[in-house]
Amino acid sequence: MAKNRKVTSTKTTTKTAKGDKRTTSEVEVVEEKKGMGWEGGVAVFTTIVLLAACLCVDYDLGHKFGAGMFFKQP
Repeated sequence: MAKNRKVTSTKTTTKTAKGDKRTTSEVEVVEEKKGMGWEGGVAVFTTIVLLAACLCVDYDLGHKFGAGMFFKQP
C-alpha cells in the first residue's frame, strides 16, 4: 500500500519587530471605457448579417418558387 505523505504548506510568514512600520502601496484605479467594446460590435454585425442572409434566401424563394414568407409571388 502507498504511504501517507504529510503535505506541508508553501506559505511563508514574516514577522516584524516592534517599532517597524509596514508601508502600503498605492493602487491606481482605472475606469473602464464607456460604450460598446469590440465584442459587442461583433455581436451586432453578426446579427445584421444573419438577418440579411435570411431575407436574401426568402427573396430568392419568393421569386423563383413563389414560396417565400415576405416575398411570396401569387
